[in-house]
Amino acid sequence: MNTPIIPGRMARLLMMTLVMALAAGAAAPVQAQVKDYLSQGEADRIRDADLPANRIKLFISFAADRLKKFEYELTRGTQDRRRGERLTSLLNSYASCLDDAAELIDLGRERQWDIRAGIK
Repeated sequence: MNTPIIPGRMARLLMMTLVMALAAGAAAPVQAQVKDYLSQGEADRIRDADLPANRIKLFISFAADRLKKFEYELTRGTQDRRRGERLTSLLNSYASCLDDAAELIDLGRERQWDIRAGIK
């Protein structure tokens, strides 16, 4: 016959479950989120940037780099089967860089950070 769970016993059961869940989460390796449209070097530069304004500048410069590569692909004389994939990838990377810069700008405005240097 099952015994009914009493409030004190329920609290202990919940506490033990919470402790086990936290322990399992702490044991998992923590990895930094790497954006798939950034190279490892670019991700390192973003991570090492000390100020949000510097991160904004980096994202904008990475977007400009994607745009230059996109323009080069458009004007390139030889065309191959994967040209469309490269153009799509470059355009998506460009948009993602600008999206991340815009997120940092919004966050900076919310938290009243000095981000003027990043948007000049």
